[in-house]
Amino acid sequence: MFSPEELEALVLGARWVETQPDDDLGAAARNALAKIATASPEDLRDRISDTALWPMAVWGRSKRPIPVLGDIRLAMRQERAVRIDYEDEQGRSTSRIIWPVGLAFYEGKQTIAAFCLLRQAFRSFRTDRIGQLVITEERYGKRRAVLEREWRDTWRNEAQAAEL
Repeated sequence: MFSPEELEALVLGARWVETQPDDDLGAAARNALAKIATASPEDLRDRISDTALWPMAVWGRSKRPIPVLGDIRLAMRQERAVRIDYEDEQGRSTSRIIWPVGLAFYEGKQTIAAFCLLRQAFRSFRTDRIGQLVITEERYGKRRAVLEREWRDTWRNEAQAAEL
């Protein structure tokens, strides 16, 4: 059985996921809460529906789904390379093949952490700057978990260097 704090964390987290522009993930969060409620005693079901905790989308979410989010999640699960057409902040367009290792959700935007084969380095890509996206049949050169550890180490080292 869940403690009150565990239950509140689950409900709040699922409700936050529902505010994101990834319709499939939002539906999965709703379904997960419904399954938890169905398998729970009545008093727990009542607490699920009445936690009084609600995430606020302070950026004025438009509920416009971002289709690449589901594709990126699928590519990461399958460890498949992704070809993207990407426009940088100066408006320059490039075509790249990336190995996505993580997807970050910020208020109003989402960012993909990936190993970029063009730059042979880890890069971040904003989803709103991606044009076409194609999941390829090519597998990552390393396991996603290994790449994620390497990305975290790189990120940590760059942050420490910036502090000096």
